[in-house]
Amino acid sequence: MKTFKKILLMTLSWLMILFLASYEGTSIIKKEYERQIQIANTAREQVALNLNMIKIAVQTEDDEIYGNNLAGLKEQTAVLEDLSYLKNRQSGYLKRLNTYIERLEEKREIISATKTLSEKVKEVKEYLATNYGNNQTATREKIREGKTKFEEIKVNLKYDNSVQETVNYVNDILNRLIEASISLSDCIDTCYKDRIEKINDELAGYIKAFSEKVTTLNKNYESEFDFQTLNDLQ
Repeated sequence: MKTFKKILLMTLSWLMILFLASYEGTSIIKKEYERQIQIANTAREQVALNLNMIKIAVQTEDDEIYGNNLAGLKEQTAVLEDLSYLKNRQSGYLKRLNTYIERLEEKREIISATKTLSEKVKEVKEYLATNYGNNQTATREKIREGKTKFEEIKVNLKYDNSVQETVNYVNDILNRLIEASISLSDCIDTCYKDRIEKINDELAGYIKAFSEKVTTLNKNYESEFDFQTLNDLQ
């Protein structure tokens, strides 16, 4: 009987030890899971901030902000990937995030290229507004200066991306403006009124087309970065 009691007592003791060990193990797992959830929440908030700043960087053509936040995005992605307890739960999101990061890497050159081009476009617009905005004050000398100015503004850069379309268009318009300004300067004191008006109309048409096309190209530029996916990942 005593032997039976000893066996029963030992069995109960082992069961108690196993129960306590199991409880402690479950408690540790639960605490670790909760800890990783907190880390994940903090990382996701930072990811959202990085993505928002990247969007602003694209819109303002700021390569430095773009680069800094792309680096931050990679850092937070690494943090999320290191959370073993949440691996399955986050696998779909991380796959989409990594795919988008690859896209951002591929498109980074467009930021600095577009900034350079935008500065050129701004220069063209300002020059046109100052020197071609009022036909009454136009002189042969002022208009002829346009040829030299437009040659200076032309974009002598080559890109391996969609920015090249804009470069080619800007240079094509500048060539047309050069031709029109030469014709107008040669004609300003000697041609008949209808001839001057025709050249002026051509010039105005090029200027209008330039502004309209630049607006369209700006929209195409933003589409390179797929803002819809960016918003979905926030």
